[in-house]
Amino acid sequence: MQPPRKTLPTLEGGRLETPKNGKIRRVDMSLQLAEELKRLWARRSQEALAKRWGQLPEWVFCNEDGKPIWKSNFERRVFHKALAKAGLRRIRFHDLRHTFASRLLQNGESIVYVKDQMRHHSIKVTVDIYGHLVPGANKAAVDRLDETGRNARATANKSGVTASAVTPREDLVELRGLEPLTPRLPALCSPN
Repeated sequence: MQPPRKTLPTLEGGRLETPKNGKIRRVDMSLQLAEELKRLWARRSQEALAKRWGQLPEWVFCNEDGKPIWKSNFERRVFHKALAKAGLRRIRFHDLRHTFASRLLQNGESIVYVKDQMRHHSIKVTVDIYGHLVPGANKAAVDRLDETGRNARATANKSGVTASAVTPREDLVELRGLEPLTPRLPALCSPN
């Protein structure tokens, strides 16, 4: 039996709400989380039979009757107690969203990927909120240029001898002049 793959509205203040933009939200899920949710689904199936719920709850977090648990009730009864038991400071459940984005960036994921996962309407929102978490990104980006190779014409010395040229992913990038070209972009500034 497979868990449902539909998008469910969230519970806020005792009512069901759809996302602000009314669109389905899809985020990537780790293999570890997927396996844990499969195990939960199996346990829930047994629990639903034992408690005669009639049908399997659609909710990850549900009450003793298989009904959705209200956000405030969940935070008070489950989430804050789990934080205390783990020795972590008290935060709002919503703060996990920011933790998710922050950890992605700190692990080197692109800000564009984080924007997509957070479902921000523009990259500016993501940069404004999380840009400070990648303070060395610009320096690291220019340092990576040293690792990607040199253009032989651009590195010729006075005697005409050139440094060995290394072109990464030749199928995607061709180095001409000072800037890389891709097959889809014209050489506006490069010498022919």
